[in-house]
Amino acid sequence: FLLFAGIFVLLAAGFAAVVIATDDSGFSPELVDIRVDGPDKISAGETTNFNVTLTNNNEKTLRDVSLNIEFPPGTRQPDNSGSELRRNKQNLGDIDPKETVSTEISASLFGRQGQTQQIPIAAEYSVADSNAIFSADSSYSVTIGELPVAVNISAPSQTAPGQPVTFDISVQSNSAKTLNNVILRGEYPFGFTTTQTSPEPVYQDNVWSLGDIEPGEKQEISVTGRFSGSVSSGKRTVRFASGIASEGSDIEIGTLFAERAQTLRLQAPLLGLSVDIGEENQGQLTLNGGSGVSGVIAYQNNVNQPLRATEITLNVNGDSVNSGTVTADQGLYRQEDQQITWNGQTADKLKTIAPGESGELLFGLETKGA
Repeated sequence: FLLFAGIFVLLAAGFAAVVIATDDSGFSPELVDIRVDGPDKISAGETTNFNVTLTNNNEKTLRDVSLNIEFPPGTRQPDNSGSELRRNKQNLGDIDPKETVSTEISASLFGRQGQTQQIPIAAEYSVADSNAIFSADSSYSVTIGELPVAVNISAPSQTAPGQPVTFDISVQSNSAKTLNNVILRGEYPFGFTTTQTSPEPVYQDNVWSLGDIEPGEKQEISVTGRFSGSVSSGKRTVRFASGIASEGSDIEIGTLFAERAQTLRLQAPLLGLSVDIGEENQGQLTLNGGSGVSGVIAYQNNVNQPLRATEITLNVNGDSVNSGTVTADQGLYRQEDQQITWNGQTADKLKTIAPGESGELLFGLETKGA
């Protein structure tokens, strides 16, 4: 009797285990399997194809199966990089017991080089004799390899306040397909003002529309500007980023392709110069016709070495200047060039300027009569 009771207990426990795993209807969500097959690494922007396979290992049919795929921000339609792809939903219909159904998913994924993108995948379905909605979940991971474009900046390693500096930017496609609606956006440090750009920006002085870029195509942008004289010395960084324009704004990047930063050292000029003319009022000087004005150029050696054979040139031009009245103390005025020049031949103090030494150069002129 005891032996029989023990066998009965074991059988009962085994039956209970079966009930927990599959219940008496022969169905368990654990027996619905999702498998994803695709490349582990891709080039950003290329069309990525991956297969999603769903297997029903139950004894009951899965009804109205829908497959839902959520893509990371910046994903684009495989046939149009200008159109965003946020999600993909497919109706797989019914899946019979022991049946396997596969579907191929295509998308253009973007991201930073080395970034791993996660794509959540979920299947929702129902079964007979139940009002519940069941789900099975999985995910697909892929790493971004080569970027779709390369952004490069060519610029000097250092400059001085007030001196013109040019940044040459290139954007070249590494993609095997056309990239649509590409823009370039720049970010300048404090104190930098642009004076010339080529081509002209579409917004302010820092956004360019590059349009559609073909495979291997290279576009170039040039930005010239200067740092104001009030900016202190040190390192300054400019940044340029390229990507697909946002669907809500043509001047904002919706999907980032690549970005590049260029750091240059801003140092005080070897020779500091400033010009004072007459009695200025809030930075402006007003003169009546036929009146005279005097000016002073102040200079200072900013380095710890002597400056030799220094030459300073002042342009004196404009329709209102009476060129016959221009004077220069220890300087030479060339009327044909409309320039005053001071150097070691006209002023002995410019032959050698000691470290920290400062001085002044005087000039004067009259305006034409009314």
